Amino acid sequence: MFMTSVSASVWLLWAAQAAGGAPDPALPENWHGNWLGKLTVHSPSGKSEELPMELHIGPIEGKKSFTWRIIYGVDKKRQVRNYELVPDLEKAGQFKIDEKNGIVIDARLMGNAIYCHFKVNDVLINAKYERRGESLFVEIASVGLKEPRVTGIKSRKIEVESYQLQGVQVGELKRKE
Repeated sequence: MFMTSVSASVWLLWAAQAAGGAPDPALPENWHGNWLGKLTVHSPSGKSEELPMELHIGPIEGKKSFTWRIIYGVDKKRQVRNYELVPDLEKAGQFKIDEKNGIVIDARLMGNAIYCHFKVNDVLINAKYERRGESLFVEIASVGLKEPRVTGIKSRKIEVESYQLQGVQVGELKRKE
């Protein structure tokens, strides 16, 4: 019988779970490394600003977690955020980003991208980190949650709330050799 790669993967997952094993929750090695590049910050006014960005990812010795160090800017404007990416050992692909200050953000690896969605006060942040080829692409969108546009179809009792984009940050990072 011919098996597609998808059905073979599903079968292997089922077999591992049936045998008492769990899928490997680790972050693939192609994510590990020090990634450097430029982040472009776009505002609704049409202005854009570029700044250097680094993302350092790697296993932490003696732990099942990974460094997730984000560095913005240089010199006096340099901001270092020493976070930790902690896999959920029970659920493959699910992680927590521990900011080490009481804030913990859920993250999910799906396909070649890690997605994070979180709310800070009245702003929703959607972050995507995607491995494509030899690059790691970053896209972070900020959406204001105050005063949504509310429309819908009354006869079908469908209501839709639409929110204003406040800013987008995009960048391409390359692994430092």
